[in-house]
Amino acid sequence: MGTLQSALLACLPLLIASTPMTTSLWSWLIGGGLLGFVFCGPIWGKLTDRYTPARTLTWTFAGLTTSHLLLLAAVTIAIIKPTAFWPILGGLILSRLVYSLFASGLFGAAQASVITPYLNNTRSHLARLNAANQAGRLLGPLLVALCAWYHALLSLYLLGVICILVSWSLLYRTHYLYRTNERSRMNSPCQAKDLALETDSEQQLSGNTNKQHNVNNERIDWRKMLPELSMALCLTFFLGTIQFVLGPYLQHQYGLSPEEATQQLSLMLAMSALSMVVTALVLIPKLQDHAKSYLIMMLLTVCVGSILLGSSDSIAILLTGLILACVGVALITPYYGQQLRDRWPLRQGLIGGILTSAHTIGYGVGTLAGGLLFQYFPDYALRISMLLGPTILVLTLWQCSKNSISPLPEARQKQYTIANVNDCDLN
Repeated sequence: MGTLQSALLACLPLLIASTPMTTSLWSWLIGGGLLGFVFCGPIWGKLTDRYTPARTLTWTFAGLTTSHLLLLAAVTIAIIKPTAFWPILGGLILSRLVYSLFASGLFGAAQASVITPYLNNTRSHLARLNAANQAGRLLGPLLVALCAWYHALLSLYLLGVICILVSWSLLYRTHYLYRTNERSRMNSPCQAKDLALETDSEQQLSGNTNKQHNVNNERIDWRKMLPELSMALCLTFFLGTIQFVLGPYLQHQYGLSPEEATQQLSLMLAMSALSMVVTALVLIPKLQDHAKSYLIMMLLTVCVGSILLGSSDSIAILLTGLILACVGVALITPYYGQQLRDRWPLRQGLIGGILTSAHTIGYGVGTLAGGLLFQYFPDYALRISMLLGPTILVLTLWQCSKNSISPLPEARQKQYTIANVNDCDLN
């Protein structure tokens, strides 16, 4: 999923040049597809609880594969007949609708599939899953850059073949597990009965524990969450705007061809993703017990990076600003996530769902804003990034004035670093 998202973003300059759609229309297509995550995610969560996570994972990935094949069909029509506006637009809209319906439940089903009642190191499994998604975001631009020596869109077709193979393997795995369970039930009815009784007793014990937690836990006060939610919305809004504008801006400002802009954007996105992974694994552990140093580094990187992004006059300065801004993003996301989780330690799931919705809304609206900015102000589309640093600074001061600053303890650091960096890329 991470590879598909990053590859599509890296191919954006070439897709805009190959189709009759404008930049702002592409922003509506990409941003509108993300907004569906807010509404469809909870529905898939209920289906995951009702059915097995393996089945839900199979359904959602099959839907993701279908949406990507519809995208390839629209791109193929654009290559064969570039003037066929309505068939191309219809295929792209249908692709984003299917993506919005199914991809919103994919990562939640994948998380549920690695969690079992008998698993002790749940956090480490979830961290590996999030790291795999982040590695996919690094792999996508590299694949596009590699294929750009022949044709960058070839990477999307290769990913389509991979999606079909993975979807088939998931379907076979689900069918195999179902047949194995049915066979074991028929061959060993006594064992199945004992297992059912054991499961019932565990569910009853779990239900009693959950009731006790609900009684002892405070209800979340939304007013106390406003500083952190504002930081989440602001951060992903600017991130969505910058990532969408960056490719067309390179082509417009520096006179690059669509192929050159796609290749350049792929390398920049890959390096920014790598900087976020290194920050999560190296820099954050070194600052885990020093709250003031953490805040200073967080604000310094995002302020300097946003200024370089908005005032750059060369690709090298633009890349430096992007890397510094991504380092700041990797530091900010676990900061406000930890503040919320420390305040309501028994509401981890609800806090995660609220932050996911905030990230998705901010990124989707930012993508739409980026398309409109480039449509009407192509020369100054990246100037909006200069507001990121001062805005985050004001929101951080607001957050510190309303709530105490807590450091990142070593015990909690492992569950916040990689997991929270992944929250910000938002689907």
